[in-house]
Amino acid sequence: MVNMDTMTPFGADEYGVDATPMLQGEWRTLIGGSVGDGVLGDLDSTELRVTATGSDSTVDVSAGAVSIQGHLGVTTGDTNLDVGSVGTPPAAGQTRIDLVCARLDPVAQTIGLVVLAGSPATTGAVAPATTRVPGGTWDLPLAKITRVGDVAVTNSMITQYRVCCSPVTLYGNTSTLPEDAPDGAIAIFYNDIRARIVSGGAMEWRSIINPPWTSLTMASGYVSSGRAPAYRVNAGHLELRGEVRRSTYGSFVVGAFTTFASVSSTLTSAISATDWPRAVAATTADTAVNPGYVRLSSGGLLQLMPGAAGQTQLWLDGVRIPLA
Repeated sequence: MVNMDTMTPFGADEYGVDATPMLQGEWRTLIGGSVGDGVLGDLDSTELRVTATGSDSTVDVSAGAVSIQGHLGVTTGDTNLDVGSVGTPPAAGQTRIDLVCARLDPVAQTIGLVVLAGSPATTGAVAPATTRVPGGTWDLPLAKITRVGDVAVTNSMITQYRVCCSPVTLYGNTSTLPEDAPDGAIAIFYNDIRARIVSGGAMEWRSIINPPWTSLTMASGYVSSGRAPAYRVNAGHLELRGEVRRSTYGSFVVGAFTTFASVSSTLTSAISATDWPRAVAATTADTAVNPGYVRLSSGGLLQLMPGAAGQTQLWLDGVRIPLA
């Protein structure tokens, strides 16, 4: 056996050899790699939960423990933070988004609770940026606070961002899913599996096996013909649904592929530039149904070649195109 360069912790009491001290860096590597960053608690616990007093601009962060980059921080009682005392107050009609974070400062050798103030905006307010420097200051968001005007903070303005160190699993129906579940929580149903994620600055439950639909970007001259055209990515394929026609109610071009819609090119980066995948799709003229082809370009263009002349409607339901 070839011994590793670092072997710890060992002690005389347990193994009958001289005690080997464990250095702080070794401890951080062990804890940070196994526990990860987050609150030490489960879904139903109140550790480091942010709540409003309701009467002023302060919030309370409940007692709890947090692991950040292998460091441990513990508070034994509620901590009161004054949101209104930091940053520029939002004027009437303005929105300000703040973050309550646990902050690690390895240089000062501290872990504390801090309010990161956003910038007031009449439209398009965004949350402030967190600091995450490897080996340096590291912020772990606990909650987001959204205020309109310089008003008292209420619980309805607070979105919990707490992340548990270990995944949390729930069983039940949709009505039982808690809206304050931490990032990474998993909900298992008989016909679906959902994960708790941050999307667009807000926490939401997102299906893993039944992803949401997104509206297609229609090409000039093409519109919906009933059910709105949409797409989703599922198991490495682009799935389509909906109905498409020309805005002039005219027939589709025959004998060539014509672009009728598009998706983001980031979805199609693995598609060959010269060999574009395609799938059969139904086209109709009055009551007659004819198969045509829908193909997806490496640049994200969706193109149609109808199987016969005079086709005026494209049915995307059931079209499934591989993304590689």
